[in-house]
Amino acid sequence: MTAISEEQFQQQLVALTSALRGLPKEENQQSTPTADPARQFDALAGQIAQFCYDPDARIIFEAWYRRHVDIFTSDAKSLDEATRIRLLLHKLDAASYENARYTCMKLIKDPKDDFATYAGRVNRECAKFKPAECNENQFKCINFVCGLLVRRYALHQRLSLST
Repeated sequence: MTAISEEQFQQQLVALTSALRGLPKEENQQSTPTADPARQFDALAGQIAQFCYDPDARIIFEAWYRRHVDIFTSDAKSLDEATRIRLLLHKLDAASYENARYTCMKLIKDPKDDFATYAGRVNRECAKFKPAECNENQFKCINFVCGLLVRRYALHQRLSLST
């Protein structure tokens, strides 16, 4: 098994989400009359291990999903599409989920890139960012953290120039 880059991970996550949206919806769901979607969600969530991306330990999304694919495709088939997606996102650690937003905010144009290349990279990262799904407080927090990092870098640069 090979480690994948963060960009490849994000692409696979988008592909998986699209695949989950494309699952056929059953007209005759074989659930018992007392089946509660919230209870089923909790039961399925208990069967799925939390995903924490760690390429050094070979914990990648593709391998994690392979272990749990039957739960998403068979056991969760009576859940609606939105609930299946929520189940998947529920098992992603917050760092994996928010990393796409942070990555977008820390983009810097490489001097070797032309503006069209940089614009393409910005568009790609902003598509992962999903600004419509980001509330105002989340956006403020991301900007706050990015601002601290930029200030620290700028201070470090000023100190190195003064010596």
